[in-house]
Amino acid sequence: IATLEQLEGNLTPEILEPFRSGKLAKWLRVRKLDEQAEAVEALLAGDNEREMQLLKSLYGLFGGETDNDLLQVAIAERKRSLPLSQESYDMELEAVQTVFKKEIEQLKMEFTKKEREYQQEIEQLRNPPKPRVIETHIQQFIAYDDGTALDTKTGLTWCRFAHGQTWQNGTVSGDSIKVDWDSAFEVAKLFNRQGGYAGHTDWRLPTIAELVTLINESNHYGINTAVFINTYNYFWSSSKYDSYYAWCLNFSYGKHDWLGKSNNYAVRLVRG
Repeated sequence: IATLEQLEGNLTPEILEPFRSGKLAKWLRVRKLDEQAEAVEALLAGDNEREMQLLKSLYGLFGGETDNDLLQVAIAERKRSLPLSQESYDMELEAVQTVFKKEIEQLKMEFTKKEREYQQEIEQLRNPPKPRVIETHIQQFIAYDDGTALDTKTGLTWCRFAHGQTWQNGTVSGDSIKVDWDSAFEVAKLFNRQGGYAGHTDWRLPTIAELVTLINESNHYGINTAVFINTYNYFWSSSKYDSYYAWCLNFSYGKHDWLGKSNNYAVRLVRG
């Protein structure tokens, strides 16, 4: 651009660079355009650094009125075409890093949440919640639907089924297996080695005194058949009489007696 007319006809956002550097004012002074140079210097000395306002002021000095929307589009296009300054680059880099940091933090939070959910699922698979045990109060007993019964008088917990029987759907099925006295102890040991029952592995053969506590006088000195379903009459105790005899209890009439260890009788396990 060599003349003022060419400058007035070609005002673009690129004019801001020589304006800020002072070259525009010098260009005007060289061409004896002192009035315009003073106006440019006065504008340069002002504190308004917004490009839109500056370019609009320069249009007022050299090109008259212009459309604000066109000016804004021109400035935006010019910014896109210019290479980034180090300052602008640092600012954009910081802005991008800030966004990435926020996204990474969000991903970490989501990952931590998912990891916690997975750990809870794994823990539930390893330790599934125990089903709620329903209890029924029958005289001195609290009969549970898991196949055990607590005697509230003695604090002992009994299996509601005998050896050889199974507890299923709230009742006892199968027949009790009769064994000799020595084998009765092995029954208890094997029962516990195979996992026990109801979460316990300390089941044992009851003493004769413990068996006697099951006598139900209201049932003709038999056993409480509402608690101990599908039961048998003769049960071994762990109490020995001598080398050849041991104590057992006959629930058909509520009497205990010592009988030969080689006899085969039923076994009911207890804990506590």
